[in-house]
Amino acid sequence: MSAGQRNQRIAFQTASAAPDAQGSVVTTWGTEVNCWAYVANVAAKESREGNAQVAETEYKFNVRYQSALGALDGTARLTWKGGIYDIISFIPTPEGRPSEINITARRRAA
Repeated sequence: MSAGQRNQRIAFQTASAAPDAQGSVVTTWGTEVNCWAYVANVAAKESREGNAQVAETEYKFNVRYQSALGALDGTARLTWKGGIYDIISFIPTPEGRPSEINITARRRAA
């Protein structure tokens, strides 16, 4: 994929937990890596959870490989255009010496 097709800025975030003033554990998210990505809508569906209508949209993100991304674990998430996306799959390609990473992520909105 050419660099010109990666025209959307995304950020990868990881969670950290720390006690607040009352001693409760608070989870905060910090940005680990910002990069350019190609973004495509893959699927959308609506379902009911209890009395609520829930919309889910799945996207494909393609980014250039960088070693900082290899350090992320399964708890990481990404942000794009103000939305938060849960990572479903994270596949470096080609195998062995990757040049790009294909990511599938889901945005849930109530």
